[in-house]
Amino acid sequence: MNNYVLKTFFGGKKHSFIDNSIMTIIIILNLMRILLVTSAFWPYPSGISEHVYYLAKGLIKRGHKVKVLTTNYPSYWEDGNCDGMDITRIGRAVFLPINKSSATFPWGIDIPFRVKQILVNENYDVIHLHGCYPPEIGFWALLFSKTVNCVTFHTAGFSKTPFLKPATFLFGKYIKKISGKIAVTKFAETWAKPFFPGEYRIIPNGVDCERFSIDVQPLIKKEDRTFTILYLGRLDERKGVLVAINTFKIIKGELPNTRLLIVGKGPLEKTAQDLAQKTGIKNDCRFFGYVKQQDLPGYYASADIYVAPALGGEAQGIVLLEAMATGRAVIASDIYGYREVIEDGKTGLFFKTGSSEDLAQKVISVLTNSELRNALMKNARQEAEKYAWGKIVSEIERYYQELIARA
Repeated sequence: MNNYVLKTFFGGKKHSFIDNSIMTIIIILNLMRILLVTSAFWPYPSGISEHVYYLAKGLIKRGHKVKVLTTNYPSYWEDGNCDGMDITRIGRAVFLPINKSSATFPWGIDIPFRVKQILVNENYDVIHLHGCYPPEIGFWALLFSKTVNCVTFHTAGFSKTPFLKPATFLFGKYIKKISGKIAVTKFAETWAKPFFPGEYRIIPNGVDCERFSIDVQPLIKKEDRTFTILYLGRLDERKGVLVAINTFKIIKGELPNTRLLIVGKGPLEKTAQDLAQKTGIKNDCRFFGYVKQQDLPGYYASADIYVAPALGGEAQGIVLLEAMATGRAVIASDIYGYREVIEDGKTGLFFKTGSSEDLAQKVISVLTNSELRNALMKNARQEAEKYAWGKIVSEIERYYQELIARA
């Protein structure tokens, strides 16, 4: 929506209920100019990247004018065409160890100038930040913004970080510029609220239920009488790849005709491969590394079970939704973020976090009980449909409209 329309119509004065109703209609009927600001975006594989990509795609489909402001990534990742989106990249990504994993931050001495220039040259109705603490690009966008600012909180750590408290105090006047706050789960809200107090709207991550569906063909050919387990995620401590490999060793003792597919890259890649070699399961434990975005559904479809052995620090887990939408039986760690996605015994199973023995027992019980496996797969798909991106984008769009109406 063009801000000029409102200023011309209302002249900056207070108005009656009828005038406010007219303003609401104008907001609904007019399209918005939206800037999505994120350090993580395609081609970098992450939950935030997926979220921003599908949010941008959905908003564009509704006719809004959308720009994605992000950073540059190493050339060894496939960029893809991003469906012709308007994308501006500034600075370059650096990877810092945090939360038993790694986080991406932009680096470049000209980033503040570039952000300010973009905001001066383009008149946005909403700036939607996916990260707003310095050195995030979102911090500079919030600093220079003169419009409605919305922040989505995607992450949650293992424990509170006391050093952020003084930073929050110094950051206080910029926090006041945040018009609306979204958390992807109640857990993410609980973690963020001490640093960013106020009212939150819970709007979860979504999933492309057409791209990830029960009709997807397996990418890896399945041999007769062979069960397939899939681990898909970063190969780092937090995601639990070593738990998955130790689990597989136990499973092989009970069900020899089983294989483990490991999709992803990360700092523990060599450690994981060495562990597979050491435990004698390397022949049935296949590492695929980083795979193309368009191939992800095919890997899910190749599995009987998807395991998510993360140790913690997960705000929600888009991979759970992808596996569920593809109609896979999901077995996941019993951690806060995952509890808001899976109903234990109905849409998936939980196991004791970090316990290879308990995970192995749950996997074996599902693989040897076709009735249980089929029920989990059916229920998982039905639950995933509640998170279809069309529904999620509509919720965010309505929230934008509320924020503009308040402003």
